[in-house]
Amino acid sequence: MNLNDRRFKTSLATLLSLMLGAALTFGAVGANAEPSVQTASTQTGGWNVSSVGEDTYSVSWVSSTRIPVTSARPQILLDGEDLGPAGVAADGRTATVTVQSASAPDPGQLDILLSGRSLDEPEAAPDDGETPVTPFAVPPTTELGVDPGRPGPLEVTTSNYTLPSFKYPGMKGRLEMKGHVVRPAEGQLTGDAPLVLFLHGRHEFCYSPKKPSRSSSGWPCDKGMRPVPSDLGYDYMQRLLASQGFMSVSIAANGVNGQDGFIADGGAGARGELVRRHLDKWAEWAADGRYGVDLDKVVLVGHSRGGEGVNRAAEEIPLDAPYRIAGQILLAPTNFARQTAAYVPTVTVLPYCDGDVSDLQGQSYTDVARDLTSDDTSLRSSVTVMGANHNFFNTEWTPRISKAPSNDDWFGGRGECGRKSPTRLNPREQRAVGKTYVAGAVQLMTGFDPNTLPMFDGSPVRVASAGKADVRSQAIGGGRLMIRPGLDATLDIDSGAKTQICAGRLATAKRNCGRFAGFGSTPHWVDSYTPGAPAYRAFEMSWTGSDRIGGLALDQPLSLAGKQSVDLRMVVDPSLGNVRLKVRLVDVNGNSVEYQPPRGGLVPSFPAESRGGPSGKYLAQTVRVPVGALSSSEADLDQISSIDIIGAEKSCGKGDCSSGRSRIWILDAGVVSPSPLPAVPGKRLPLIDVGRARAVEGDGHGTSIVKVPFKVTGEVSEPSARFVVGITSMSTRRPPAPVRVNLSPGQTSGFIEVPYRKNRITDEKSRRMTLTAYPLGGAMPRKSPGFLELIDDDPRATLKVIRRKARIRAGQAAVWKVKLSRTAGFDVAVSARSYGFGIWKFGLIRAGERSTTIRIPTRRKQFKGRSKSLTVLFQAREPKFRAKSTIRVIGR
Repeated sequence: MNLNDRRFKTSLATLLSLMLGAALTFGAVGANAEPSVQTASTQTGGWNVSSVGEDTYSVSWVSSTRIPVTSARPQILLDGEDLGPAGVAADGRTATVTVQSASAPDPGQLDILLSGRSLDEPEAAPDDGETPVTPFAVPPTTELGVDPGRPGPLEVTTSNYTLPSFKYPGMKGRLEMKGHVVRPAEGQLTGDAPLVLFLHGRHEFCYSPKKPSRSSSGWPCDKGMRPVPSDLGYDYMQRLLASQGFMSVSIAANGVNGQDGFIADGGAGARGELVRRHLDKWAEWAADGRYGVDLDKVVLVGHSRGGEGVNRAAEEIPLDAPYRIAGQILLAPTNFARQTAAYVPTVTVLPYCDGDVSDLQGQSYTDVARDLTSDDTSLRSSVTVMGANHNFFNTEWTPRISKAPSNDDWFGGRGECGRKSPTRLNPREQRAVGKTYVAGAVQLMTGFDPNTLPMFDGSPVRVASAGKADVRSQAIGGGRLMIRPGLDATLDIDSGAKTQICAGRLATAKRNCGRFAGFGSTPHWVDSYTPGAPAYRAFEMSWTGSDRIGGLALDQPLSLAGKQSVDLRMVVDPSLGNVRLKVRLVDVNGNSVEYQPPRGGLVPSFPAESRGGPSGKYLAQTVRVPVGALSSSEADLDQISSIDIIGAEKSCGKGDCSSGRSRIWILDAGVVSPSPLPAVPGKRLPLIDVGRARAVEGDGHGTSIVKVPFKVTGEVSEPSARFVVGITSMSTRRPPAPVRVNLSPGQTSGFIEVPYRKNRITDEKSRRMTLTAYPLGGAMPRKSPGFLELIDDDPRATLKVIRRKARIRAGQAAVWKVKLSRTAGFDVAVSARSYGFGIWKFGLIRAGERSTTIRIPTRRKQFKGRSKSLTVLFQAREPKFRAKSTIRVIGR
């Protein structure tokens, strides 16, 4: 038997759950009892699995302490597979997910993770002592001639406003409308100021000044508690912007944070609505002259889940609104839905030592945008800040300076991200980076100073106000011509290197780019918990030794005339360390030119690991080939036909590499035109909302289709508009493959056709499938997921217990056969408990089989020369069954 076979694991989980359920509930089982299943309490908490309906179970983790309020969602996993977004109850200690299953999930195979950390295992105490740090190379940089981190000449004033609260669907408490305004003082400006709106993320929403350990039971805050002033945490950024001529407002979102635990989208829609309502009010104030504000230049700044909130607002704000989103800046954002606002310039800041959104999932705001449209010229930039954590961008989330309790979110004190690491940024240093890069992006997006572009376009620059921080960027868009492996280029002839076009997925198969990586380490590549999500392909090359060649043959010859550079977004395998290489461009006649990156072609990897938390990121950085350095070559730069990598041997000095082997991935190559950035079209993508459907399975054989409706908001104009729907189910049967949906111009609604196999066997009474939509191009899914419920209409199988003998002698085994009246399409687990003897046994009727045998042993000393009756209670949950059978045991 293959122990890795999923059916075996599912069956084992079923048996173990029955064993545990019997051990906890037998002895107090009534005739119609539906026992819950839970583990014994531990130091950290305990599991509870209970039936809440036919084939439906509530799986809960009850923590011994309050679950931290973070932007990351708790993940409940069964045997390593995600059961879906877990909601957190108002008590702050209970995380729950509802699953459809023929049998109760086994608590012994359940895990709960938060930001990559296990909550159901005791956490090791952090070690803040001096410990070895894995050395890593820092790319060479030059200082940028402009510095957006320097304060401007204007005086600054602040104010606050409170507006009537409002109700949002699915939330009982009203959402507050509070804003903290920082602007140039009266008389400092002669014209209107662009508006920057800040939205904080998911943090503790209430606190007690007298009892710091106390937490609120919900929203509004309990008596004696106050809202956490997270909206004041960006005042230092706001003051810098105001001194430079910008108006800003930071809005409060504690009402969302206190109620989004069971919202399917994690509160993204509510946060987007909050942004829109504030902007609507600012439009009124601009119209009546209260503020001199230029609403044609609005920049949104979202931190953590606030990043997903402002992105939702940018997607949904129509072009005829009285304000225009000029760009968005996302600080350590979540992106559970893998969405991105097309035609909106976006800078995503990724703190490498993020202990909350530790998988750096915000990278997808850049990656997903690449293939969405053919005419989106907006710049998409990802900025990686080495040594930065999640919380320190907000002063109200930073220890010793916040009013409410706060913490350093990075877990563990050792390694690259440990507090003693020389590369770790302290709060002051991190704030310096944050305000410098936020101000630089605001200046770029509003046209205030386009000279800040090199901070975001992959240029190897540093900015004086950012201090010692190691900051690296990679970008797409901005007028680049993108060359994508597997779409615009195929494998070139290799020499001494191993190459392939791999799928951007975290899985062990050889064809997957992420087969060497661990959980949470692949920001560019989707994991196994997001079925159906597009896996963008990459070029992979590995080699040992010198002059090993591999590359990409372009589908169409490339002209570099008048271009600035060719930028490769390259991932270096952190487990193998730094690489050395050259880039070779070959023209259609076979002539070539080579370019060697600085420092002998060294391209550094990110740190291999950081003990105490998930690090070792497989994260891209920019390898730039300046066209100007190639102008004197013999190659025809108007007819480039391939881009090759020439791998060199490592010089494995101290800290230079971890082995003699090298491995890289190229996500894409961007052909960069000289500045300025091109204008961005005034467009928005149509939005897709997936609905629900319910269908009866039907008899017969073959495949049938259920149509799940969807609605389109906005105009479908691109003939290639499409999206893909991933389908998940807790059924033991394999769910349908992802479904691609093509849209026609002008389409306003439609159906997702979900195939399933009809049959005449007993299935689960109700199989619920979750439909999660992801963008492919020309349209953007919004409210997701949708649901499909499949009702079994075949006769229900029944169980019957047949005893082999009515009498046995002590020392022999009592034997029963448990038999199904008809074949079932799922595993049937049966428990057997002997009254008075304390013996439990279990049997499993596999899908497609009809019976199982259960043996209960007897021992001679139990009978002591007398005869007794052995009565056994047999139980099953599906099909629901409860029966007793008695055998006479004759003593010897």
